[in-house]
Amino acid sequence: IASVFEDQISERLVTEVNKQLKTEFRVGEFNLSLISGFPDASANLHDVELGDALSGTLLEAQNLSFRFGLFSLFGSNIKVHSIVIEDGSLYLKKDKRGRTNYDIIKSSSSGSADNVAEREVALSLDEARLNRVEVIYVDQSVQQYTKFHLNKAVASGDFSASKFSLSSFADIQFHFFQSGEEQFLVDEEIIYDAKIDVDFANGTYEFDDVTVGVSSNIFNVDGLMERIEGGYNYDLKIKSDEGSLSSIVALLPPEHK
Repeated sequence: IASVFEDQISERLVTEVNKQLKTEFRVGEFNLSLISGFPDASANLHDVELGDALSGTLLEAQNLSFRFGLFSLFGSNIKVHSIVIEDGSLYLKKDKRGRTNYDIIKSSSSGSADNVAEREVALSLDEARLNRVEVIYVDQSVQQYTKFHLNKAVASGDFSASKFSLSSFADIQFHFFQSGEEQFLVDEEIIYDAKIDVDFANGTYEFDDVTVGVSSNIFNVDGLMERIEGGYNYDLKIKSDEGSLSSIVALLPPEHK
């Protein structure tokens, strides 16, 4: 079955994904597996490159897999509900004018209802998994820079909605977080398990149930983060029942110690 459908699915998948993007999605090789992601079918794309909204590159990955229901292969629409990205790099940027390089999804209002209905591939993502992915984030508007390595990360939620509950887990090796001239979390390993209520329309992120492990300390975090002009406002409470004050001080930049 995989050999019969492989070329057909490959062409449909890449073509339809590009229809829904403002940038170009390029693939080196493709194979279809009915076993590796069972009970889901898995469309495995290799040597993937995704352009960004500022004429650069948003994503490079050796492997990217779309997971979808096996029986959707036999229908007129393939409903992709999860994505797995492995061995790659993700470049996120906001320039001084506030433009982001990750604004790449076409608005559903940009096409007619008939065109939306005719789409052969529906990207109704419920879950995203990233394994061994390097992330570089630059926000020139507030002079913040971050580089870290996602050993493993899982995020689930209704990503197509502007307001949803995000559940996420990650094992991260931080290289650094820089704000202005100050650097934090240099060569630190962080593990977190979080449930966050996301409201993209209002730019708010409510920390509902968040646990963070850093430098042998476990923290519980609750509160609110909201987007404001020129950056973000943080109203967070961080609590640790069994923490080491000396290890917390060690995380600070030298000028604050």
